[in-house]
This record gives sequence, structure tokens and C-alpha cells, in this order.
Amino acid sequence: MADENGIFSVEIDVANHFSELVVKTDYDGSIKGFVYDNNEAISGELTVNGQNNFLTLDERTNNCYPTVSSLFSADNKSIGVSSTKPLQSAVVYYSDGTSQTVTNAAGNVFFSNSSEICDNGIDDDGDGFIDCADPECGTDLSECSGSIPCVSSFFQIVGKSLKQLDPVTGSYKNVGNLPNSFDVYNGGGYNPSDGYIYCTGKVNSTGKVYMVRLYSNANITNLGELVGFEGRSYTGDMDDDGNWTNFYYQDDRWHMATVAVNSANLSFNTEQGAPSDVVNPSFHDWVYNRVCDKFYTMTAGGKELLEADHKANPITVRSVDTYSGLPGGAYGAAWSDEDGHVYFSNNNTGKIYKVTMNGCSPGSITNIFTGAATSNNDGMSCPSAPIAEFNGNDTDNDGLTDNQELGTYTNPLDACSPLFDAPSCDGILNNGFVIQAPAGKTIAYVQVDFNCDAPDEYSYVFNNNVDNDIDDDGVPNALDPNPDDPNQSFVQYRPSQNSFGTYGFEDLWPEVGDYDFNDFVVQVKEKIITNSANRVHRVIYDLKVMAMGGIFNNNFGIVTPDPGNNAAVKIISPHNVTWTSSQRGNTEVIIIQKPKQLFYSLGVINAWNSDPYFAPVEIQVQVDLNGSYSYPSGYKPSFFIEQNGISGHEIHIAGVAPTSNLRSGLFGTAHDDSKPNSSKYYLTSTNLPWGIYMPTEWNYPQEGIDLTAAYKRFAEYAQTNPNLAWYTNTSDNVVSSRVYTRH
Repeated sequence: MADENGIFSVEIDVANHFSELVVKTDYDGSIKGFVYDNNEAISGELTVNGQNNFLTLDERTNNCYPTVSSLFSADNKSIGVSSTKPLQSAVVYYSDGTSQTVTNAAGNVFFSNSSEICDNGIDDDGDGFIDCADPECGTDLSECSGSIPCVSSFFQIVGKSLKQLDPVTGSYKNVGNLPNSFDVYNGGGYNPSDGYIYCTGKVNSTGKVYMVRLYSNANITNLGELVGFEGRSYTGDMDDDGNWTNFYYQDDRWHMATVAVNSANLSFNTEQGAPSDVVNPSFHDWVYNRVCDKFYTMTAGGKELLEADHKANPITVRSVDTYSGLPGGAYGAAWSDEDGHVYFSNNNTGKIYKVTMNGCSPGSITNIFTGAATSNNDGMSCPSAPIAEFNGNDTDNDGLTDNQELGTYTNPLDACSPLFDAPSCDGILNNGFVIQAPAGKTIAYVQVDFNCDAPDEYSYVFNNNVDNDIDDDGVPNALDPNPDDPNQSFVQYRPSQNSFGTYGFEDLWPEVGDYDFNDFVVQVKEKIITNSANRVHRVIYDLKVMAMGGIFNNNFGIVTPDPGNNAAVKIISPHNVTWTSSQRGNTEVIIIQKPKQLFYSLGVINAWNSDPYFAPVEIQVQVDLNGSYSYPSGYKPSFFIEQNGISGHEIHIAGVAPTSNLRSGLFGTAHDDSKPNSSKYYLTSTNLPWGIYMPTEWNYPQEGIDLTAAYKRFAEYAQTNPNLAWYTNTSDNVVSSRVYTRH
């Protein structure tokens, strides 16, 4: 257990016959380690994700195979991505052929599955919300008292309940019942500076009016009485400067009352307006329009739209449009969005109307929704939230439409982003990001960069609605192994796309050993990527080191044809694997050195069913070439081991020549009967090999069991029938008790 400073300490007694000690940690894809000689007393400190005297290994050395999902906006200008693995950055490719690398910086929100710390001023979980603005904190009264993120959601006080309107389904989520501290709650507005709703609370028996801070779970804080308050307690809203603002008509003039809600001494100021042609109409809720920096209200009966300029000197109230044919009665709830459109709800019918604003000039008015009919009705929303999209798609079922979430950099594929108390939230914030294209551009596809080493095919997200073949090679993006390179168009697999072949080796060559072929067992899937003329430009070898049943820590080698001698090699591998790559003739030879250490054991690995099982070590080797040979005629790779890591002590499968690095004097010694002049390699005088290949996944013999005792037809294959599929796992061929089955 760590101490109060988060430090974990341990003392280890190490026997003095050990020559060295390896310390390793895995922390979300980050690997740190230290190897040191064993002296009488050693001390050291290892810091995960930090710098110290320990050996810092590759920070990106873990293989990963993530699941990635994506969602594009209707206009193809935004994308949301959700991943099962953390993401470092992304390259966004636009339909005009340009691209842009984006990271977790301003304007691009990357999410992770870490938790928000609610009082440190940092966006710990990467969801774009800091501290108490994060819904993960906002549901915890002890830390943040329920702040509300600025999202496209209409909140509404209906009677004495706080409700959240779902524009997708038309239903209301009951956030909570308001406390009985007051008889009426009204005049509410969303304060974008702190994420709270501020409204009035009124006690009917005394007529006193109080200022109330309202939280996302419907709890409240009474900020104090508005002594001497004049005006209408049910018509307020918040301006952009953190002032609750109320307009009312009195003494033949308009007045404005403002309350600085963050002031230590709660008080209100009143200002008298200029003479106005609008004389004491019936109105019920003002809404702040951030675009115009003004307030608007709909008069009773839907007859007239009024505009109040709170920054004019003196303040002004004027009529900006008139209507006919709308339902009678009060319009007691009002909202706005980031484009300046304003919305009003009729108390009698529950119908919600949208006034489309052209700049700051009102245009058409349309009924977009039917909400709740109620006598006590008040609305509030974040004035900088995107346009509310009624009847839109909501992929993650969190009550916010996909386009709304993309517009606010929240994740449309994660029900916990941004509302951690959404009904569909599972309590875990996924990894992912939201990206918006610059003006005039649309997104063709995205290549993501994980905080781990994922094969390339896991990294692409395609938008087939924009450009389905961005490199013009005739292959759709989704089927193209590299959609940005016309030289990489088609893929061939060996043995197949969904299966591995198996190589098994005996490692005592030129001596004959126990002939169990489990001294080194590796599964291999070859992915050969060509252009339209079948010229090879990339080869990817997916490896699974399954077993190392001998005492040696053998190297594993790959020989790839490279007539141009310009191959570029990339290896995706776990932990601290070491490897070399060198040109030998017209080939590229890659040596993975002593992979047994990747199991963190130097003993027998996966050779006895009775022993502990080690998960296979997965390694991917990528070789980029210049297309100087064709497939399949020029593609003749080979695979071998080097005994106990000794360079040049190569052991190949039967009939395959070694590389030019073979140590001299080994052929024809001990039991080897190789005859290079007649192309006989790695066979005994009775044609028994040291290395074999099966075009399938294979149950190899357990340690010490001769292959011929486990597979009845192997001797026939080796001596007289080279085309025999001797490795089939059928009851008449394999002795199940003699093979290793813990895969």
C-alpha cells in the first residue's frame, strides 16, 4: 500500500548468486525498468511517467488492439471518436488533400478514462471540463454542489420540479424536486461563468423574494433576501457578466434590476429606462441573447417580441416583431443558443416556438416541439450552447443529439460525456476525442495515434460520404491498407487473413535433440501489401511466440526479399525487446534477440500442460520496401532461430538455405547431412528436419515427447510423402495426451 504521499516502497532480499535484478512496471502503456548488478546492498527509486536514475525504456512498447468507433456530423465537418485505448493525437485528412495533426490542445478535446480531480484547476480526465464544471464532479454535492455543463439542453422549472428536456425523444428527465424552502421558484437563468442556475425563491405568505443558486440535482443554496425588491420575480435571466437581470414596467417607464450573484454582499441595483412606445405589456420570461448582447421576451398570446438593451444609457425596451395565430396565454419559459436564436414555451399548450434570428433581426417563428403545459413555467439554458436539434439522432442515448455533442466537443459515442448523470451512463468515461474542421474543409478520414503500439489497420477512421478513394488508386478508403499511398492498394495474406501458420524448431542443431519441436514455437501471419501492378511495398509479420521449451534463449530471425536494399523496419513489441536489422545480399534480415526474456522467465515456457501458462508474446514486424519485386513470384521469405542468441548459429526449416551470416564449419557435422551443392539443408541422413512449418495453428508435443509419438503420420511425411498434411488434429492422427493444449 502506498503511503500518504502516494509512494510505494518495498525491500527485497536477493540471493547473492543472482547476477542482476530487473524491475519493471506497466502503467497504462508506459514501461519503466532498471537493470543493475547485484551488490551487497542496492537501493533505487522508480518513477512512473517521470525521470530518474532508472533505465527509461520505450514509452510506447505495448502492443494493443483497440476497438475504435466514430461518428461524423451531417455536414462532414466534425467527427467524434471513441476508443478502448487512450489516444495521443490524430492526423485529420481533408477532402481537398490537405491534412492537419491535432493533439489535446485548445480547440480539440481528447477524452480519457481517468477521473477528474475537482479542485486542482486541471482537466484531469481530458473531457474539456475543469473541476466543478465537469459533470463527474457536478453530481457530488460535497465537492462541487452540482454545476451544470454548458450543453445544448433546455432546463425547465415545471411547478416545483427541475426538468431537463430531451429534444430527441420529446420527453422530460426529472432532475429532482425543488426543496419546500420556497413556494415558488422562477426567473431562472444559467450563469456560464460558474455553471449554476440562479433564480428567485418566493414565500407567498410574506411576499419576500430571495436569490437562489440551483444545482444540477435540484438542491439549492439560499443566497439571501432581495430586500426592497421591485419588479417581477418570474422574468429574470443571467447576462454574460454574471448578473441576474430583470426588466419591469413601473411609473410609466421601464426599469432594470440586476443582482451580482457572486458578490459577497448580495444586493441589487435598479436603473430607469428611456421613454418607450412599449407600455406595460403582459410578459413572463426574459432570455439573454449572447450574439446580440440583449434580452428578449414574448408577450402574452404570442403577439409581440420585445428586445431590451441592458447596456444602453438609459436602458431601452422596444418591439422588434409582431405575430398572429399563436396560442393565447403566457409564454413562461424562454431559451437561447449560440447562434442567437430564441425559444419560447406556451404555458397552456406546452408548445415550444423558435424565433430564427438573422443576425439580430427576428425572422420566421415555427413550432418545433411540444413540451409540458403548466401554470408555473420557467426556462433556462446556456446562451453559448449550440443550436438545439429537435428530433435529431442520439447515438449514445444521453439526451443530447449527435450534432449538439460534436458542436460542443463532447463525445457523441459516450453516454457519460458530458452528463455523468445521464440515464445511459455506465459511470466510465471512455477514451476518445472530438475534432472540428477549419472553415471551408470537410473531413475525409482520420488516422489516430494511440498511447500504445497498434497495427496500422486499427488506426484509420473513414468518411465514405466525402471521398471514398483519397489516393486515387481504385481502392475504397475502408478497404485500402494505406488510403494516403497509391503504392499500397491490395493485401495478400499467408496463410490467410484470419489464421496463423506455425513454425516449430529443435535448437540443438547440428545435434539431434529430443525431437519435440517445442524448443521455439512461433505463429506467423504474413500480410503482403502491393500496388495495382503487384509490386510489394510493405510486408507485415504478425508473430506470436507460443513456446520456448528448451533451456536456450534463442533469437528469432526473419528474412525478407529486398532487391533494392533500402528496407525500412518498424517493430511493434512488448516491453524491452531488442532487435537488429541488416542487409544481406538481396534480403533484409531482422533478428529479434532473446525473446524468452519477454515472458520474464528463463525457464521452460508453455511446454508442459501441468505448468503455469504464459500468454503468448505478440510482436509485429513491418518492413517497407520500394516495390522492386513482385508478388508472388519474388516473395520468398524465411524464418529461423539462432541457438541461444549466438549470432550466425542459424537453424532453418528443411530445405531453406541460411543467410550469409551462418557460422562456418557447422554444415555436415554431428547429425547434420546438409549438402549445399544439391540444395539439401538442415536434414539428417534419414531426412528428419530441425525446423518445420504448418499452415495452421498447431498443438505441438509436450516437452520430451518425440514428434513421431505425438503425430502418427509425421514419419511418413518426413521420409516418403512431403505433401502429407500430417499435422491435422484428428483422433486417428494425434495422441491428445502427448501434445500441449493450454493455448
